[in-house]
Amino acid sequence: MDFVTHMPKSARGNTFLLLFQDIFSGYVMCKPMSSTTAQDVAEAYEERVFRSFGASSLIRHD
Repeated sequence: MDFVTHMPKSARGNTFLLLFQDIFSGYVMCKPMSSTTAQDVAEAYEERVFRSFGASSLIRHD
């Protein structure tokens, strides 16, 4: 899990890109974001990862 920051502002007001990557397959899921709060990250994780694949056994971030 990582953020790409300092992106140009999108039409929807997003300036961040949150990336989730499965370490075994390399599959990447992205979520455009307008903020980087813990609440927003948790909601993005639930939407992009948990609902599709279930709970992760490990989350690595920097």
